[in-house]
Amino acid sequence: MKAGLAAGVILLSVLVVGAGAAAMYNHAVIVDETGVGGWNPESWLLLLAGAAVALIGTVQLAHSAGASSSSGRQPG
Repeated sequence: MKAGLAAGVILLSVLVVGAGAAAMYNHAVIVDETGVGGWNPESWLLLLAGAAVALIGTVQLAHSAGASSSSGRQPG
């Protein structure tokens, strides 16, 4: 169960990073067509949020893998 949730979190992070990349691309197209430049912090926030969620999902996946391997052993 925990591994499935962690995989879902990682999938969510991929979607968030994809949204950030699409937002950056759209911003670049608008800048190219209009000539109005500028930094787009929203796109960077989406990319960084996606990376943070991916890190959280990876930690959750590693923790669930460690918990399942140690729970298989019975003391005694």
